[in-house]
Amino acid sequence: MLIDEMHYPMLVNMRYTDKDFLGNLMHLNQIYMIANFSCNATARWEKVLPGPTTLSFDRNTTFEHLPQADFPEHYFQFVAYNQLRTRIPNTNVLADFIGCIDRLEDPVVMGDVNRNQLVRRTIDLTNLNGNTLQVTLWNELATAFDAETYDTMEKPVILAVSSCRPKVFRGELQLNGTQATHCYFNPPHIVISTRLFQNLSTRSLSNQNTFNVQTQENISGTPTTCDQQAKIK
Repeated sequence: MLIDEMHYPMLVNMRYTDKDFLGNLMHLNQIYMIANFSCNATARWEKVLPGPTTLSFDRNTTFEHLPQADFPEHYFQFVAYNQLRTRIPNTNVLADFIGCIDRLEDPVVMGDVNRNQLVRRTIDLTNLNGNTLQVTLWNELATAFDAETYDTMEKPVILAVSSCRPKVFRGELQLNGTQATHCYFNPPHIVISTRLFQNLSTRSLSNQNTFNVQTQENISGTPTTCDQQAKIK
């Protein structure tokens, strides 16, 4: 995935036979001026971002390395709780979400050791309206979640999760982690994160572990970024 100078993400495709060749020309978290590529309509099966276009790179594509500029270190396009269901008809389009960690479960091993096993960890995130959403992390993502750091942090803790797949399970709206999912504690320089923390600092959780707030949070679908750095993600 690439992020352009307007902070919008773009998918990139290339032939498998060109993967190693192009991989030696571009590196993570670096900025490039890219030329000699084509643009194609994103196929439905690969549409994980809202945008309609995918870039295609080949051996004619050139990369001019540029010094660090005003590119975000992390890119988010948060989806409001009441808009997540609109992503479900096309479950390939992934969603970012932000909220306060309301409950964190230890990883649980599921399945038969003689067949297939999965590791699952669930996290409940609550937004300013008191809506609680369960996020499920699987396998390596579940075990890699830094619960030790979370335990040492001053509460409440804000968590941003990226590239999750919305679903409805037993009538409840949930998010499923994917291979592209990352978790960020208290992401800095984000207005939504700051508002969550400020509201939680002046209000306590109720006995039901829901927010005792009346502020209406309006999260748009526009990109939200923090810090500097990054081009190729």
